[in-house]
Amino acid sequence: MANSKKIEFRCNKAFTLIELLVVISIIALLVSILMPALAKARTLAKLAVCKSNQRQILVGVETYTTDSDGKLPAHVAMNDNGFNHWWDFPNYLACHAPQPVAGSLGSQFQYALPSVDIWYCPMSVLSPNMKKAGVVDSIERTYQEIYQKPDPENYPWVFMTYATFWRFGGFADTTQNPINATPFRGPGLKPANNVLKDKNHKFAIMDFVAHRPTVGIWESGHSFDGANKGDYFHESSEGVFEVDPVEALGDIRINGGFIDGHVEGFMASDLSKNRQHCRGRYYYLPEEAFRF
Repeated sequence: MANSKKIEFRCNKAFTLIELLVVISIIALLVSILMPALAKARTLAKLAVCKSNQRQILVGVETYTTDSDGKLPAHVAMNDNGFNHWWDFPNYLACHAPQPVAGSLGSQFQYALPSVDIWYCPMSVLSPNMKKAGVVDSIERTYQEIYQKPDPENYPWVFMTYATFWRFGGFADTTQNPINATPFRGPGLKPANNVLKDKNHKFAIMDFVAHRPTVGIWESGHSFDGANKGDYFHESSEGVFEVDPVEALGDIRINGGFIDGHVEGFMASDLSKNRQHCRGRYYYLPEEAFRF
């Protein structure tokens, strides 16, 4: 009887090198298509959080005003004795004494808005959780500690990423720059007792956007094309002198809120330079801010 040979057939289930490369190429192609969409979705989500922050702050302002017989909250950068005030940054969260109005926004809002995070846009490079506020008298404090325990004698200047204008005095004095000045005036600068009566003065808060013409640097809480991450804001990488915001900031999107509580989105093309500069900066606000 003849011996029969048993023939076995084996099926190779492994990928060939070519098949593997094809799969990798397809995955890479899909990732390259999806990444811009995901990045845009993340940006839109952060913009939504930013807008929500501003709405909550405006609700806090309204609550304070209701409980204070119509008087708006004090501003860290506002001197009730007059408009010509040294603390002229609208984005101070806190600054130290001896100015008549000095301290932290926590003095007014620590109960209505207990978390300091509300004053920081998620699109900004500045976050209260990323760094300590500084050392004074050998004591290092967090942003939350400064916000919750105001002590104007013993803490450094602290910036936030929103510029607040309800009683900001830095734009009001025309004597230092009287050349056809059209200063911005916030809701609390008229009447003089800071009681909110004139609804036409209604612009109250926005994402920080400023230009430092002496060095040609644009600063913003939101990123823009060609910007570097500075210590506090996104900054233009090269000196850009006397250019409009569209040219300098591209298609940057920012949020701005009104004293009635609503928040709108603006583009660079909606922003105009305030004629009054404050400590070497021109602040850019929407046209709506100047309609009073």
